[in-house]
Amino acid sequence: MPCSNEVKVFVSQWKSLIVDDGIVHRKFERPTGGVLFYQLLVVPISMRAELFELIHAGAACHLGVRKKIDQVQRPAYWFSWRSDTDRFCRRCGPCNQYAKGRVPRQGLLQDMRVGAPMDRVELDLTGSHVSVNGLTYICIAMCSFTKFVVAWPIRDKKATTVARGLMERVILPLGSFRELLADDGKEFENELCHDLCRLMGIEKLRTYFLYAAV
Repeated sequence: MPCSNEVKVFVSQWKSLIVDDGIVHRKFERPTGGVLFYQLLVVPISMRAELFELIHAGAACHLGVRKKIDQVQRPAYWFSWRSDTDRFCRRCGPCNQYAKGRVPRQGLLQDMRVGAPMDRVELDLTGSHVSVNGLTYICIAMCSFTKFVVAWPIRDKKATTVARGLMERVILPLGSFRELLADDGKEFENELCHDLCRLMGIEKLRTYFLYAAV
């Protein structure tokens, strides 16, 4: 009598199946012998999506396919469960929306050693955040020597907004510094910022990545 591949798989694993309180389980055994744990057998097709959502978005917190497989393998088993798990993870909306893909190989971190307080100030922005009274970004300045941080909210990322905050929040109350380190954002790499550094005698430095050869 012809049988589907699923039936053939279950027949081949007949000795690993066990019925407990009316529920069919599958014994998951180590290659060297000994039962590792029992799996619930044959999750109905109608419940598999709900199971994936419960594990992937709940217990597994949108982990990758490899870690997700470990989470699914413990409580459940059915024919083609591994390929179904891989397919579900690759079709997950939040994962596809926020995943940035494989991180490129990078060079070693560079020495950030400085010799005195306010020798170098590192400047960066975070956001956009939930708006509070029209303030959606946070500008952060940190002394590389002492790790002292000054942070203040701003409404936008315009060069004038950042430059005014740097002058009012850092330079006027704490004094000038020798070097300013920031990334290549337009709010830092502009004529106004360079003119401010030149007038204050500050050397403008820019962060960059050193990509290692593949």
